[in-house]
Amino acid sequence: MRREREKICFCFPGQLQERPHLPVHHPLHGDGLAREICEETLRFSGFDVLNFSFQEGDWEPYYNVKLQLTSYVISLIHYYWLQREGIFPHVIAEHSMGIYAALAASESIDFREGLLLTRDIGLVIEKWAREIGGSMCLVLGLGMDQIEGIRDRLDGYRISIANYNGSRNFVLSGLREGIDRVIPLCLDMGAVAAHRLTFSAPLHCDLMEPVRAEILGLVDRITVRELRVPVFNHMTLSFLKKEDIKPFLAGEICRPVYWEGCVRELVRRGVTWFIEVGNDDTLCKLIRWIDRGIKTTATGDPSSMGKLRPDEVSRDAS
Repeated sequence: MRREREKICFCFPGQLQERPHLPVHHPLHGDGLAREICEETLRFSGFDVLNFSFQEGDWEPYYNVKLQLTSYVISLIHYYWLQREGIFPHVIAEHSMGIYAALAASESIDFREGLLLTRDIGLVIEKWAREIGGSMCLVLGLGMDQIEGIRDRLDGYRISIANYNGSRNFVLSGLREGIDRVIPLCLDMGAVAAHRLTFSAPLHCDLMEPVRAEILGLVDRITVRELRVPVFNHMTLSFLKKEDIKPFLAGEICRPVYWEGCVRELVRRGVTWFIEVGNDDTLCKLIRWIDRGIKTTATGDPSSMGKLRPDEVSRDAS
């Protein structure tokens, strides 16, 4: 009996939370394609992915920018590995700063444009973060009403819900002093966990509005092409069009990420398998938080990669 083909969504994660400590036998060492991409990254951005990824320690100058670049490069290396194996997506989804790798994968922008955009926007964000003193925190186990109550209670600290990752999984963003107060409040209210993220900027809230124009200036330099693979817009829960991309890139840093809504809408549209294209399995965990019945695979997990079958992948966009 003929096996029904899967409809696959490739998911591109945002910034890594910590430096990826890759073992010496990791494919990034020996794979020719991976080394070529890392060398191109060094040549055009001045950033040595391999040197950064195999070192120890968590802080150094421009650490968050380096995490963003590492996430971008590793995600695209995994994407090209999948292509080499004959595995292609039906649709692409992205979470936060995963948008740059997602657009490069869709061939709407080329690798170098995405690389330099990731670096330059990261530098803008880091500079603004030092000026404003923002922060972000993850909260698990509280409902929407409780989260909104905490936000309203600390209104003077410009607290916003940055990521709607699941019904009881949220990221809050705001001034550092406010996030310092959010964490114990959430724990007192019964949160399973509440802890600060590595980001020094209050991403995905209106505190980022002052840098929107500067980011748009950077975005205006790139050439946007038609998307070869549809990319899903997590704000409108619809597919991005070519003319939407520049405004989206300038504005998404100031608006929330509706990840749960994105996943549910893609499932409604027929997606049956989500493949996280990156170093970790963060998005897979979030998807399973939303619905444990959804099929997920992380390219950062070699054991699960062995289960991928090219003949199960459908490129039919119906």
